[in-house]
Amino acid sequence: PDSAGLDPVLVIAPGVEIINRTGDLTLGLANPTGSTNIEARTTADWDLSSFRYGTRLAPGVLTLRAQGNLVFNNALSDGFTPVSTSTANGNSALWLALPQTIKSSLPTNTQSWSYRLTAGADFTAVNRLSVLPQATLDAVQPGKGSVLVGEFYPAIPNSNTGGVSPGVGLSGQTSGTIRISTNTTDQGTRYEVIRTGTGSIDVSAGRDVQLRNQFATIYTAGVAVPTPTTVYQAGDFEIPKIPTSTINHPAQGNLGAIQQLVQPRWTMSGGDVSVQAGRNVGRYTMYGGNLVEDSSRQLPNNWLYRRGYIDPQTGRFASDGGVATAAFQTITDTATSTTWWIDFSNFFQGIGALGGGDVSLLAGNDIVNVDAVIPTNARMSGRDPASMQTVAPDASKLLEWGGGDLTVKSGNDVSGGVYYVQRGSGEITAGGAITTNAARSPSLGILGSTSESAEVVQSQTPAV
Repeated sequence: PDSAGLDPVLVIAPGVEIINRTGDLTLGLANPTGSTNIEARTTADWDLSSFRYGTRLAPGVLTLRAQGNLVFNNALSDGFTPVSTSTANGNSALWLALPQTIKSSLPTNTQSWSYRLTAGADFTAVNRLSVLPQATLDAVQPGKGSVLVGEFYPAIPNSNTGGVSPGVGLSGQTSGTIRISTNTTDQGTRYEVIRTGTGSIDVSAGRDVQLRNQFATIYTAGVAVPTPTTVYQAGDFEIPKIPTSTINHPAQGNLGAIQQLVQPRWTMSGGDVSVQAGRNVGRYTMYGGNLVEDSSRQLPNNWLYRRGYIDPQTGRFASDGGVATAAFQTITDTATSTTWWIDFSNFFQGIGALGGGDVSLLAGNDIVNVDAVIPTNARMSGRDPASMQTVAPDASKLLEWGGGDLTVKSGNDVSGGVYYVQRGSGEITAGGAITTNAARSPSLGILGSTSESAEVVQSQTPAV
């Protein structure tokens, strides 16, 4: 039969399955401690961005199944264009990478690899996400059957509180310092994430799903909008001006060192993220040989950036505003229309669908400090391309991408966490209590006071 009508929407994707029926699967290499690490661990990242097949350059579906643990000591990534590694970028080829743009040979929602990751796998089942019953798993794989994202880094003393802060504990580092690189001289990296673009991520564990350091995250990002200066007509949007060097960056005063300088990207068609565990889903660290609760200590404003300024005299978006920089220069957006976007290089807040998609967290026992977020990104027309004059805000000229539904369910407690839904619905259900824990305090450290901030549940669209 004639298949011409199916060509634009039909994609035949390859599948890759790696299994261990009797033990663990480990991705990447563990970071040695100390300053003698001369191994370029970035070569151990699994970057699938160049793995495309067939005449349409299609991505595939990666399935990892182990009867024991799935251990991620390096990044598993697709949908981002890698960068050159250096000490300045934490010796990571993926940390400062930007989302890839749409390949015209593929439908928009099939641009990236999907992952199916199962620990404590039941190899007699047809479903690749099926896990062994708890009693069986305890008998054949005692203490195993978990998905472990990232490595533990030693907690270090917090001189301000007498407690401890999550850190890396290497010589030369101050209390509370957290950074991607292991130190300034070696070639190690601590960028250990699981992410993709338009593909989906399904994580299933017979025992636990653990995020084991401040950078351990699982998210989908979507694919970059191909014409960012076009909202409804070409040239009607001005991209925010971001400094390209620390010299041109505004002085930060007491805010600390200048962070990475990443240019804005807007994304769409992100995939779903599903995480389920027979016991716990949590963020943890190791302290004194014991597994203790940890927290990302991020809020959405750490990675969800926004811009918008109206000239009070004209009622139009400003064209002559500016920010003074440390070099006494001025950064000026010629049309400061409303926009918000995600800085993917600074997203370390747990589980996310950052370019659209649903998020589901299911645990037989507890969900502990695993933030789950579903933001949107948006642009509003800011100028008339014909006259190049700025225009007044108009809600009908706002184009918003992304959004989805959030489901969080635990058989026992939901303890701590930030749950953010910007456009969609959110549901949190606990068989026990919805509560908090000591790790939620950014000032008192992991072992600080038990009086902490409450969880945040938001469902909103930012005002225009």
